[in-house]
Amino acid sequence: MQRYSTPPGEGWHPDRDTVVLRGMPPVLWGDVTLVNDSDEKVKVRQLDVTAGKGMKGRLAPGGLRIGARLAPRDTARARASMRVDPHTPPGRYAMDAEGFAAGGVVLEVLERVSTLLTPARLDLRGAPGEVLTADVAVTNRGNVPLEVPRAALVHLEERYWMGRSLTYVLRDVARDTGAAAYLDRLLAELKDSDIRPMRVEVAAKEGELAPGDSLAARLTLHLPEELRKGREYVRSITFMHARLFVAVACDGSASSTKRRAR
Repeated sequence: MQRYSTPPGEGWHPDRDTVVLRGMPPVLWGDVTLVNDSDEKVKVRQLDVTAGKGMKGRLAPGGLRIGARLAPRDTARARASMRVDPHTPPGRYAMDAEGFAAGGVVLEVLERVSTLLTPARLDLRGAPGEVLTADVAVTNRGNVPLEVPRAALVHLEERYWMGRSLTYVLRDVARDTGAAAYLDRLLAELKDSDIRPMRVEVAAKEGELAPGDSLAARLTLHLPEELRKGREYVRSITFMHARLFVAVACDGSASSTKRRAR
């Protein structure tokens, strides 16, 4: 690909010696104004860049991309971009580029937190009070280290909990029951069917998870004693900045909660 119709300094030039591009990797953006002092049309697609301190090996091919067309004696403002390694640490970096002063291209890399969980959904089956285990792989796709938690609480909610509770209360109360009595009965039903949070322990390597690295984590899940046979409990939680969906089907046991059949 032809980078430009004529080199910078031969009829055209940026209006300033510096340009600042900022954003979260892998793409940083900025604006640049180009001045065409010649009587010829000018096309600028790309300028070569020399990586500065801290950016060696972190620049993607393509240099400083501009994509501008200037008529003779024209001045135009164009959008400029540069691709960098997605794990480039946050900070301010200076480098050289054609047409700009030494160190005239400044990159302001912002923090990017991104995590990939595999799997992103856990489908579990167990009895009240049972201890289950599940394995997940965590990949840090951002540019900052991530802390690995050692424990968590998951507030499971019975699927169709509210609808089921409303139906049960409607069946139990008389037709002529007043609103206040009905709401009191509904509140009692919700309290009676609520469960304590599920405790989760996380076993993984010590230390933070560096950008670009992965780890295997084993989750030990302590099912609450209040789970009821034949019902499913769900919750979407944030685990290391990613969403993890947890579904628990209670298959009961000899010690399952014995409550009126419905």
